[in-house]
Amino acid sequence: MNRKSITMAVLSAAFLAFGPMAASADPITLTTLDEQVQLQGEFVGFAQDAYIVEINGSRLHVPVLLMTCEGVDCLDFQPRATAGDQS
Repeated sequence: MNRKSITMAVLSAAFLAFGPMAASADPITLTTLDEQVQLQGEFVGFAQDAYIVEINGSRLHVPVLLMTCEGVDCLDFQPRATAGDQS
């Protein structure tokens, strides 16, 4: 399974896991790092290193490490170093 397939599987599973919920926030655009997938919706929040965005009445939790974010509500995110990082 390639990275695009994995990304789409994660996004699809997250989208299906969360039912319709109301929100009122500013729009954001999330784009995968390889720029193959783009999501547009309303920013709801941020939790557990994931953007929470509402798209078509459903909330989607999208891992920050998979996406770039454009919009007023986007965070100035700097990935945390992990134990395996050499930087």
